[in-house]
Amino acid sequence: PHTRMAVMCTRVLLVLAFAIAFVSSTIFISDLPKIDSLQSSAIASNDRGNTIIVAWIQDDVFASVLNLKELEHNEIEDHAVLLDANVNTPIVSVHAVINDLGSHGYVFWTRFINQGQTGKCIITASAFDGYKREFAPAATIEEFISANSDDCTLPDVHPSISRNGKHVNILYKQPVSRQQGQYNIVALGSTQNTWFSQSLCCNQTVYVSGSPNQFKMAASPDGDAITAAWVITDGNTSTVQVMRNNALGWGNLVEFPSSNVTSVDVDMSLTGKHSTVLINEATDVKIAFHLNTAPWQPLFSLPSLPDNAIILAADGALVPGQVLVVQYQSLTEDDVELVECVLNLTSQACMETNTVNKDPSVGTGNAINVLSGAELVVSLYTVGMDQDNKTAQEVHLRTHYVMDNLTNDQMLTSSGDEQVFCNIKTSLTVLSEVGMAIGSWQMNQCNSCDQCDPDQNVRSSFATYRMITGSSSCGVLGYCTDTEGGSFPSTYSCEQACKPEPVAGWICTEGFECIEQDGEVVYPTEATCNADCQPPSSKKSKSNKLSAGSVLLIVLFCGLLLPYLIGGMLYKRQVKGARGVEMLPHVQFWTRDFPSLVSDGVRFSTCRGVSKDSYQTI
Repeated sequence: PHTRMAVMCTRVLLVLAFAIAFVSSTIFISDLPKIDSLQSSAIASNDRGNTIIVAWIQDDVFASVLNLKELEHNEIEDHAVLLDANVNTPIVSVHAVINDLGSHGYVFWTRFINQGQTGKCIITASAFDGYKREFAPAATIEEFISANSDDCTLPDVHPSISRNGKHVNILYKQPVSRQQGQYNIVALGSTQNTWFSQSLCCNQTVYVSGSPNQFKMAASPDGDAITAAWVITDGNTSTVQVMRNNALGWGNLVEFPSSNVTSVDVDMSLTGKHSTVLINEATDVKIAFHLNTAPWQPLFSLPSLPDNAIILAADGALVPGQVLVVQYQSLTEDDVELVECVLNLTSQACMETNTVNKDPSVGTGNAINVLSGAELVVSLYTVGMDQDNKTAQEVHLRTHYVMDNLTNDQMLTSSGDEQVFCNIKTSLTVLSEVGMAIGSWQMNQCNSCDQCDPDQNVRSSFATYRMITGSSSCGVLGYCTDTEGGSFPSTYSCEQACKPEPVAGWICTEGFECIEQDGEVVYPTEATCNADCQPPSSKKSKSNKLSAGSVLLIVLFCGLLLPYLIGGMLYKRQVKGARGVEMLPHVQFWTRDFPSLVSDGVRFSTCRGVSKDSYQTI
């Protein structure tokens, strides 16, 4: 009996251990999608993860709309729809964007048309209606001259969309001379489905180089505020330019003179009121920021950088409390480290410094990507990358709840000892309201990057992160509840991100003007708002309007009675010679017969119920 009991206890412990290990797992990894000839892919999600757009190119352009459960079950191809077909013009790259509500989005892609010695790139877009969960017919939104299909890849493209879906911004580097590495910054915008193009930079003397991470953009969650930064050069000196966009358009240009800039990063707070710019100068990392409506503060150096180190890459993310979490990769004679600094912008000091990874050997490519959702900071980075060949062997996802001081680092994929990853492209989305993240990466897996065809052996995968051992969760209505196995480690971290779901509608302002907004609204449509949104004097005048009967009486009086009296009096005076009362038309009727008849009628009406006699008797 004791032996049997011990065996049973051992089995129970093993089951519990397995269950605990399963529950503690926070990373789900899958290929995206499982297609052999995948050429390009993109993922965009709303802030709650219930509307996710997955787009990809397999000769033609396809897209799927899923929720997180369907994504994690890899039902991508089950929901696929064809957006555009390849008709002898190769489709080069695909991108996607969706607003935080999941009500509006876009999938846009580029194709190359060969015209002999030159060609052109065509950007085509298909609008997504989240209410109907369907895509509109594709339409061309931009064209530009290009030398070859490589110009159409749009390696640095940054889209954003407003909460109401009416305003879209797509910022990208447009090649001027790809051979000389010269690019312009173009803003492709849409207001209520009318597209227009605007050049933000540059001119004939300065340009943006083709090096990666020379151009970045950040947008607020509602898409109504944008901060963009890029590095311009004349071939000798370099300057970082920063521009902000709001409902009034692109604002004034701010410049930060810098030297030997290898990368630039920009970030915005969840409210869109604060912005930061992080500049990597190879041996120094400099930061500029502005809070609310205050002007940009002067550049200052990131503290605690190692002496005589080369900064291979740097990226940052803003969290509540005017805190910027910076991750940088430094190369010294001893080793390579990936370090995190929790920087207080006001004091310009690192409140906390953490070593994320030792000897990652990360090169200068798109190897580190840091985003935040409230106080959750997520980073996607590569390990084992050679600086010259830009190869990697591992991809990692790291999460950090700053105020709760909880971190988690997990390897997502490995190339193995005999192969390497080449041409790595990463993207990261943080679903702040539900405390989740979606990371995706696309690369070639080859024996050597020198002999690796970028169109062959393409791997595109994604991973979803979700904490399922927390103590708080964001409910459907946008309020935090204490829950075992929640997606947030504490009520505080949940309340920083979980907000009531905004509702689109109309409100009446103090100036009695109907405006559309998201949040607490009063009127569901513009028509219902206009019907009630009137000044008190206007409403009073509406209530004093003449009725139809009143108008009829006025017409009868003015159109019949007045002509009868005036015309009759003039006739009798001029023709009959009447004077005084005798001038009245039908004077005998009005002065004798009519009063008598009225009197008889009154007497008849008041006396007929008392006597049964006839009218003559009365």
